[in-house]
Amino acid sequence: MRVPRKIHVDPRVLLLIFATCLSLALVEVSLRLLGITFDASLYGYDDVTGWRLRPGAHGWWVSEGHAYVRINRDGMNDRDYALLKPRNGLRIAVLGDSMTSAVQVDVERNFLRVLERNLSTCHALTGRPIEVMNFGVPGFGTAQELLTFQHKVVQYSPDIVLLAFFTYNDVQNNHRALNPVNSAEAPYFVLEGNRLVLDDSFRQQRSWKLYGVLRDAFGDLANRSRIIQAAAEVILRRGLFARARQAEAGAIAQRFGKHADALIYGPPTWKEMAEAWQVTEALLLRLAQEAEARDIGFWLVTLSQSPQVLADPVQRAAIVQTYGIQDLFYPDRRLERFARRHGIPAIVLAPELARYAEVHQAQLTLFPDGSGHYNELGHRIIGTMIGERLCQAAQATSGHMQGGKALRLDNAR
Repeated sequence: MRVPRKIHVDPRVLLLIFATCLSLALVEVSLRLLGITFDASLYGYDDVTGWRLRPGAHGWWVSEGHAYVRINRDGMNDRDYALLKPRNGLRIAVLGDSMTSAVQVDVERNFLRVLERNLSTCHALTGRPIEVMNFGVPGFGTAQELLTFQHKVVQYSPDIVLLAFFTYNDVQNNHRALNPVNSAEAPYFVLEGNRLVLDDSFRQQRSWKLYGVLRDAFGDLANRSRIIQAAAEVILRRGLFARARQAEAGAIAQRFGKHADALIYGPPTWKEMAEAWQVTEALLLRLAQEAEARDIGFWLVTLSQSPQVLADPVQRAAIVQTYGIQDLFYPDRRLERFARRHGIPAIVLAPELARYAEVHQAQLTLFPDGSGHYNELGHRIIGTMIGERLCQAAQATSGHMQGGKALRLDNAR
């Protein structure tokens, strides 16, 4: 009979392990007692759109604003929804980027919830359960929003789809050479003649997919540990991610000038910007057509950006001069003309928000210079403005049309 060999462990090793564990535990407790927290891990890989909000992820968002975020089972900064909408209900799906996902404010105070509450008091919609669903994902461009509509939104059978267009970077997001957000990890559409063709070559990048899988696996663990959050903040967000963003921004600036962000404020002079606009408008038209084919009303909503909503006109004028801006509202006017030309109901918010900010000397974003995401006041004003327009459209057709059709045609403009 063979006697098992005894394993001898050096007591000093055990002591070192114990001391390390005790030290980590003390640091973890100290961070919690001091109230020190970092942004939660909310993202993961997506084989269709490149990335997504990770279903079930939750934690604090503190780098801008302050809110506890809970991502639902379908990857939305929202409550859970049944696929089958309520009897006689009005279901509105909102597509957008970080301005729509709005992780910076409490979920009950973002513009979608404000819109939902406003519509519930609309006389023309009395008695109808109202649902406004948040399909916004930070960093998304119109290509990813179209894919989200095709692969996720249609499953919920909405009556209406609103696309919340952020003019600061949504056009650039749709062109690989101009996209400042994870340009190599996103899908694009390109025009071949008048035909949109999907470029999903990002799926061939095994390193990106592996990273996404690992982030999915360890994201929830990170959200339970302040120490891991701190490590992620230093190594990833302020290290690898920051350097990657700087490299992308540097490449764009080197090619298009140091004020490349200002390209959106006038007719395109660069070939790439002209292509970005052409693809963007083709994507919007495709969305409208696919919604129409499914008997879904489609609305275009254009959000404001810095420096459009600066309360001080002198400060606004200084920025216009510094950046050589031709027309601060060029993208809004262009999108409005495009929508009118194609019979798409549009709500152009930037000029109205600019007037509100100046008249009331109000700050609508989280940063005083007009940049960043909307604060609670900004969300409240936007949700109210959209709600008024949709309610007016519903009242104009009350008793004649059912479902989303009551809010979809020319009476809205």
